[in-house]
Amino acid sequence: MRCPYCGAEVSSEDLYCGECGKRLPAVPGESRRSRWPLIVAILGVLVLACVAGGVILILLADGTGTAALSQPSPEPTASVVSPSSTGTSVPPGTGASPSPVPTATAPVPIEGIDPYEPDHSIADSALIATDGVPQTHNLHTEGDRDYLFFQATADNAYTIQTLDLGSEIDTIIYLLDGDEQELARNDDGTEEPLASLIVWIAPSSGTYYIMVRDLAEDSSGADATYSISVTESASVEGADAYEPDDTLSEASLIDVDGAPQDHTFHTTTDVDCVRFMAEEGTEYAIETLNLLGDCDTAIYLYDETGTELADDDDAGEEEYASLILWQAPADGIYYVAAVDYAGRAGPGVRYQISVSTP
Repeated sequence: MRCPYCGAEVSSEDLYCGECGKRLPAVPGESRRSRWPLIVAILGVLVLACVAGGVILILLADGTGTAALSQPSPEPTASVVSPSSTGTSVPPGTGASPSPVPTATAPVPIEGIDPYEPDHSIADSALIATDGVPQTHNLHTEGDRDYLFFQATADNAYTIQTLDLGSEIDTIIYLLDGDEQELARNDDGTEEPLASLIVWIAPSSGTYYIMVRDLAEDSSGADATYSISVTESASVEGADAYEPDDTLSEASLIDVDGAPQDHTFHTTTDVDCVRFMAEEGTEYAIETLNLLGDCDTAIYLYDETGTELADDDDAGEEEYASLILWQAPADGIYYVAAVDYAGRAGPGVRYQISVSTP
């Protein structure tokens, strides 16, 4: 072909004329290799734009954020935390608001459950101070048992009591050592109906436990509430003049002329022991009388070896008083032990005991 400007011979692949230097016009139906890269690049951009547009439309229509077309997974991008967010990261440059952080569903509260739960065993027991300040508890399910623990000092006295009982509860309390051996128990030992009281002297320093339950174990809910307190003191109020007399070896002497001795049950575990001289074949009347403070005596008769010979609870003339009529099988020293049947204790829990030959 020839240059249209100077007539010189040129090739169809030339962009400029070699003679005049002018740019040669394009020939219809023909192409030059130098223009193909540009055309291919333009076509590639158009194809990518179409594909990206399709993916965006699918995402908007689907609403789930998952593309219907199979696309390569994008490389993870770094995240920045929005200053106003609560820990949710936002991809840089998106301007998107963070999704709310999911929160755990709160458990449905059990009606009446107290803040000391779980406290169903010694291992889960709740600490209670010995300053007399009450703790409020609740038996929130039938058969619920509440355990507490406190630190005791040897020879100090501890008053443990329930109070402010709800309308659907009758407490009974147990005092336990670390091996869960029962040291004392009480059902209705206070002036408040159905409340419980233990008065106890610690035999040694250490940790001791309290278990509280409903007497029938069928009370629960908001009306099965109670308070409990532990009060420490150096001594127990109301001990009688014959203390200590908790064992046969400590028993005080009592005459057999019927003259009564005055005693009190100053602790829940108090045992009052007396001893008397008996003659073979003689009949003796051993009885309690003049009971005060809801006292309910039970008495036991022993020989010198500690063998039990007789016992009685309510045979006396007075309500809850005790009476043993007994004939001595031989001359010797015999012993009587008296306890409160219900474990009541305190300075007002009083009685008299006498031994006579009717």
